[in-house]
Amino acid sequence: MIRILQEVHSMDTGGMETQIMKIYREIDKTKIQFDFLVHVDREGFYDEEIKKMGGNIYYTQRYNPLKLFKYKKEIRDFFKSYHYDIVIGHSDMGMFFLREASKMNIPVRIAYSHNAESHFNLKFFFMKFQRFFLQKYATDFLSVSKKAALFLFGKKRTKSDVKIINNGLDTQKFAFQNNIRNVVRNNLKANDGDLVFGHVGRFMPQKNHFFLIDIFEQLYFLTEKTAKLVLIGDGYLKNDVEKIIENKGLKNNVVLLSNISNVNEYLNGFDCFILPSKWEGFPNVIVESLCNGLPSVFSTNVTSEAVLTNYAMQLDLKLSSKEWAIKILEFIKNKPHYNASQEIIDKGFDIHEIARWYEQYYENF
Repeated sequence: MIRILQEVHSMDTGGMETQIMKIYREIDKTKIQFDFLVHVDREGFYDEEIKKMGGNIYYTQRYNPLKLFKYKKEIRDFFKSYHYDIVIGHSDMGMFFLREASKMNIPVRIAYSHNAESHFNLKFFFMKFQRFFLQKYATDFLSVSKKAALFLFGKKRTKSDVKIINNGLDTQKFAFQNNIRNVVRNNLKANDGDLVFGHVGRFMPQKNHFFLIDIFEQLYFLTEKTAKLVLIGDGYLKNDVEKIIENKGLKNNVVLLSNISNVNEYLNGFDCFILPSKWEGFPNVIVESLCNGLPSVFSTNVTSEAVLTNYAMQLDLKLSSKEWAIKILEFIKNKPHYNASQEIIDKGFDIHEIARWYEQYYENF
């Protein structure tokens, strides 16, 4: 059996972590097993499931730039205690992780790019700085999209040997089901004529929730106060978003849910999915919503590679919230839910096929 060490920040319900879990559930675990090194001292959302599937989870200290030498020593000591031939760096700390793996002569060191940050801040420059060192310490390069590959690895590396791997999903699980739609809408107290808008994502700056609430406020008035918004996720900005919702008088029309395991069911009840992200690599939720046959509107800051069906539309964040709302209402006219699973399979996003690719990829080292 091949044991592969996945280095992540934590195994919570972010897009990257969820995608790793989708692969983990599908691979043949008599041949390949995943273990996880996380940079938190607490259990994550997926930890219990990982352990049930036979994976080990190793907890290290949270990264602190003032304690870099201590962090690197902890990683070095870890590799002295546990042997791996294949390690994968997923987090922002991938540079340091792969550096220590290189020093310990681990033969296969994979750098995986999941995001494409487009705004200029300290993290942006840090990730650009990482690019140069990843070239030195990684032996192989994977990415969820060309945009994410260019951001972390650069044009030259992306052209030469970065493998772009689609974020797969269980297409049957996310296929539209009308009977579940009725149940979800009843639970949301949505009448037949009400429009229900949905969003799934962590409450963090990347997902642009404040602008999303402004968009919904416009939708609320344009639909004569009958529209509803469902926000699924957790994060440190959630309380701030709740306050804004209350201050705008939208509390009765907005439903906030925590991280849930049945997002696929809720998609059936929506009339439109909205993702005005400031940056993304390749968002899983867009593939899921489009597989569900749900009209999906997302920002042009998301890679255009996510435009998988004619139910996808991109809008510029330079447009006002009212312009977004008007264009959304125009776009979703005469776009009823339908089963788009075969379209998604044809585009190469079926999780079963992608899992088989990973098995062969790991076995060929």
